[in-house]
Amino acid sequence: DQRFAAVTAKLDALLGLIAAGDAGAKQEFREFADPLANDPHQRIMEAASVAQLFADVNSQLGVKAPKWDSVIRATKALSLRFPESIDVAIELNSIAEKVLQAGHRDAWKQMLEAQAAVYSRSTHRRLAEMAQIQRTRLGLASMDFDGIVNRIADGESAAVAEFDELTRGVLAGPNPDTAAIPRLIAAIDWLESGRHFDRARKLNESLAASAARMSETAIRETIERNVAARTTRLALAGQTINSEMPLANGETLEFSSYTGRHLVVVFWSPAQPASVDLIREIAESRGAADTSRGETHTSRGETHKSAWELVAICLSKNANIPRTLFGGELPEWPIVISTGTDRDLGEEFGVVAAPHVMIINPSGIVEATLVPPAIVKAQIREWSDKPSKSDCP
Repeated sequence: DQRFAAVTAKLDALLGLIAAGDAGAKQEFREFADPLANDPHQRIMEAASVAQLFADVNSQLGVKAPKWDSVIRATKALSLRFPESIDVAIELNSIAEKVLQAGHRDAWKQMLEAQAAVYSRSTHRRLAEMAQIQRTRLGLASMDFDGIVNRIADGESAAVAEFDELTRGVLAGPNPDTAAIPRLIAAIDWLESGRHFDRARKLNESLAASAARMSETAIRETIERNVAARTTRLALAGQTINSEMPLANGETLEFSSYTGRHLVVVFWSPAQPASVDLIREIAESRGAADTSRGETHTSRGETHKSAWELVAICLSKNANIPRTLFGGELPEWPIVISTGTDRDLGEEFGVVAAPHVMIINPSGIVEATLVPPAIVKAQIREWSDKPSKSDCP
């Protein structure tokens, strides 16, 4: 009603003045809010009570050594006073998140514990769901996440079950824990880059199953795109690539023509300078390896002598990009493009960002995907010190 709208507008205005440093606003806020905390109008009473807590939190955030005891007590008191109020529960949760974002993790945990203890007994479905999510987040906060991933890498099946539980908890309910989702995705990427492909596949399937049950459409669709790309990459691991690829110079690349040598496949984009820098650094290493042994290198001819080759796959469909980028001339190593076709090379290889590196072994099998640049450089140094098998008498 009109009175409620007027009261909340004034509470918000006074809180804004306090945040701006208005000296008299604190006193005016107390004089206005304190009586309203016992107002006969339920919604006004809730709004004033929450505003008092919000002001208390802001005052603690403004000092070097905040003391959270009063905030935690007030959080518990408001949860108990309004145990069936969705509006109060949402505001308390929001205030707790503000405390967490400011870096006060212990205070955040105690505020969530106070709320979950009350709302877990609620007969209201949304409040019960909120309590479940809060308990899940508290469990995640105390869980050795990195330890679970390391145990998965070591082949411990129980750790996979724990990860399944994590994904269900993080993505469950109407308010998924968006802060934890990147950690889940990073964990699977870590396993993939470490060549633990089977385990990465299992966790990717777990993430897909949990995401399918999400009610938040935008987040679900983002996760599903990430899962789909990784599914494509992991399907390539351990397989040969038989497709032909169009090159910027008008020729066609066949991966089978590189049998007998390691192939470093770098996916790059002109919009990602780091990917361009990586290609140039690898290309320089390629030339230095040939020069150090007095060998001549051509693109794909019989004079190849080194143990590895470079192929750059451009994710842009602009045919002029590669030539423009390299000073009007194409380098001698092949650059794959998709211009003039409906072919999406990123989608075909499951690549969502550049730089992305894939390694194909001398037998033509995809040996590694999502290889970190530092690992690529170290591997190249090792190969450059050895002759290829075809050079051996």
